[in-house]
Amino acid sequence: MRATAMFASRCGPILISVRCTRSRRLSASIGTAVVAMLLLGSCGSATAPTGMITGGIYLSGGPANRSGGSACGRTRCPGSGTVTVRDSAVRVVARARLRSRQRFRFVLAVGTYKVSSGPACTIAKSTVRAGKTSGANILCNIK
Repeated sequence: MRATAMFASRCGPILISVRCTRSRRLSASIGTAVVAMLLLGSCGSATAPTGMITGGIYLSGGPANRSGGSACGRTRCPGSGTVTVRDSAVRVVARARLRSRQRFRFVLAVGTYKVSSGPACTIAKSTVRAGKTSGANILCNIK
């Protein structure tokens, strides 16, 4: 089981990812994450304003089915893969691995970001505004 959380601090976005196999390890990992957040809280007295980016990975193209549509029967099929979020300085600020039909959700500091998933996929540009949610779907062409 993997749990991922994104927090915004004055020092920048903080991504905490926890992988556990037993409940004791999960408790210890959550405790470690809380301590890390408290220590990083000393970066500044005020929290930077945050917003959210949500979306998914969708596949387009590929072999046609009997009715002439795509393999899943729709124009865009849900896909899987790793989603990477980069800030305007091209630094990776968040990453999540998605299974088919899963959606991503990142809480990020206000700013402009590029969301991508691979060389055959579009790069979605998204602007995060304080307290708002913006969409960034990724379309991947398959042959």
